[in-house]
Amino acid sequence: MNLLEILSRFDFETADSIIYDESFDRSITCKKSGKLDAILMWWDLDMDGTGKFWIDMAPKWANNAYHWRDHWMQAVYYLPHRVNVEKNQKFILKCSHDEFSMWFCVGEEYISYYKFANVNVVKSTADVSADQNVIIGEPFYLSAMTPWQNLRFWYDVQSLKKRLGSSTEIYPQTATLYGMCERFDHLQNTAAPVGEVNGFDLSLFDDLSQKARLATTALVDNHPLWEYGGVATSDRFEVLRFDLQEDPHDLHANFKIDSLHDTNGIPLWMEWHFGNYSHSTGLKHESKTGESPAWKEGVRQGVYLLSPALLQQKSIRIDARFDSKIGEVSLQFY
Repeated sequence: MNLLEILSRFDFETADSIIYDESFDRSITCKKSGKLDAILMWWDLDMDGTGKFWIDMAPKWANNAYHWRDHWMQAVYYLPHRVNVEKNQKFILKCSHDEFSMWFCVGEEYISYYKFANVNVVKSTADVSADQNVIIGEPFYLSAMTPWQNLRFWYDVQSLKKRLGSSTEIYPQTATLYGMCERFDHLQNTAAPVGEVNGFDLSLFDDLSQKARLATTALVDNHPLWEYGGVATSDRFEVLRFDLQEDPHDLHANFKIDSLHDTNGIPLWMEWHFGNYSHSTGLKHESKTGESPAWKEGVRQGVYLLSPALLQQKSIRIDARFDSKIGEVSLQFY
């Protein structure tokens, strides 16, 4: 449901007019029937206060004059459960904000909603009782900065198996780190040389930033790729495979992939395998060369953006290593 209602307005030129801690109600009329899942928010900025020069962070579907900008993201507040609404129905949205954040009133309703029957929440694997015989999970950790850092699940499983016994069933049983080549429409600009902009020569900045990227290990950024358009320039390929039923151990793979002349990035993601079922944190479905890949929302994928030197190569060699001592994957592209 698309509401497009103004939630808050702030006048930065009149500092005294800004309230840093307030709550208020917004009356909203539904434009069509459906289910309300989340509140999506973004800024519209009146740059000089005259109303002539606006910059907005609206998504493409809400702005006919859309201009791509990196780092200009929308915010999403997920409701604790779906709300069924009818066209022309009016309801009250309770809004609150302080100096740093914005939220919507759900209070105790949110807490009670997640009090599932027969579920115990523990803070440590040491608190799990020893009479369990199955470990099942969707590996996800808030601390994970890359998709493969959720392999922390492997180590938590080993800790639990010491308490529960080696016969304990584990789901997922295996995991795979996948990659593919892609030609992004805009994302590559975040790492590309700037050159000259509006008459300003930024070559010194380019030289500094490019040398810094080359001086580090492969810089894999984390991005929600469903927000970035592009075309697949290869089928997916396997980078590393992990057997979560075994103890964590070192892994190494070195292989070559063909790189079409317009490839500018390599997305990377994890898939977790539960028997015949696989849970992907990347592609929604198989994507062939020449197709626009459909990426999962709600998760971020790793992306290696090709250096100017690699952009000229017809093939790229990938060296991937998993260090079981620290639980980290290292990647090199050359």
